[in-house]
Amino acid sequence: MSSSAQTEQKLASAPLDYRLALTFTPAEHRAALTCLFAVYLEIHEVTVECRDPGVAEVKLAWWQQEIEALYAAKARHPLTQALTPHLPPLAGRKELFLDLITGVRMDIAPATPASFEDVKRYCYRQSGALAELSARLLGTSSDKADLAARLLGNSYRLARIVTAGPQEALRGRVYFSAQDMQAHGMDRHVHGESDPSLPALLQDYGQRMESMRAEALS
Repeated sequence: MSSSAQTEQKLASAPLDYRLALTFTPAEHRAALTCLFAVYLEIHEVTVECRDPGVAEVKLAWWQQEIEALYAAKARHPLTQALTPHLPPLAGRKELFLDLITGVRMDIAPATPASFEDVKRYCYRQSGALAELSARLLGTSSDKADLAARLLGNSYRLARIVTAGPQEALRGRVYFSAQDMQAHGMDRHVHGESDPSLPALLQDYGQRMESMRAEALS
């Protein structure tokens, strides 16, 4: 199977929001964004494919080397090979790919964030860095545009924490900061969706998400 065919196959089974993003992407940028999303999704599949943290770390270390190879024009994986022709707008943005790999590491070995700043760093490594790379592929070239994309990506992931965070907490993955939970009268655990302190915490995070999104759009 060719690298382009593997890229299309990867996106065919992608979550709906990624497929919708491509649907509304201008045709001249769609191929580049498809290749970027395919690499992102492939890296994130490590969390599903590898239940053993040690095996997952080996795979992520390989991907870290692959990003280095991509920027040295020596890509080995079919998906990074497909991205190679679209790489010029992403010159100097290697660290953003490495941040995405760090985000996957944070999911494999989750730790309760100490403060909201830690939550924002997680959001960036999950979605903000991808949004910034996407904006560059779509033709942006200013620091303000980079910041707007980053904040939009962060707000997207924060919205995900608001909607899915309680269920994730029951599985042992707490994405709310310990500081914020304490401020709302909670300990380091979410005791089910019936927890009386949970609605206030979710409302707080929802308002922060809206504020982050408004700042991006401004």
